[in-house]
Amino acid sequence: MFKIVKKENTLLLAVIMFITIFSTSFFNTSVASAAQDTIVDDQNASYYFFKGGDARYWKTGTCSLCVNGSYTYTGNTTSTVGNYAYWYYRGFTTEVVDLLANIPNAIGANTTNATYFVTGYGTGYSVNQKAIGGYTRFATNRTINPGGYVELRDRTGEPSGTTNIGFDSMFFNGIK
Repeated sequence: MFKIVKKENTLLLAVIMFITIFSTSFFNTSVASAAQDTIVDDQNASYYFFKGGDARYWKTGTCSLCVNGSYTYTGNTTSTVGNYAYWYYRGFTTEVVDLLANIPNAIGANTTNATYFVTGYGTGYSVNQKAIGGYTRFATNRTINPGGYVELRDRTGEPSGTTNIGFDSMFFNGIK
């Protein structure tokens, strides 16, 4: 059942095991407590970015500030949610994060009231997409669990069909 090996190989194996154990316990002590940064793009497979609602109203556009050069957008509604999307947090531990949405610098992101909702927090965070292009911090010091998400809906309160809501990437910026 057991194979006898030469002494040289046994010694080499012992040295490799010692280095592996020593380096893991000594060098990685701070890694376990480090906050995680993660970006979820609208082009991620449906596992991390999910679009819901009527597929006929989802469109794709391009922009220079967008991750991967493209973004998703839909028209707005006044009071009823038609389309929505989730950016799922990819971390494996509960983290305290700042949340930054990447706002496309394009016509497909021209609402003045894009409202982002964070899992576990009842109030939304309003962002004027018309005035911003690039990452904007909309929530700070928010606790998010694995499987938690940020949601953006097409309900803006503006007259239906007058603006567009842009969906690109979400940056979960871990706080140490």
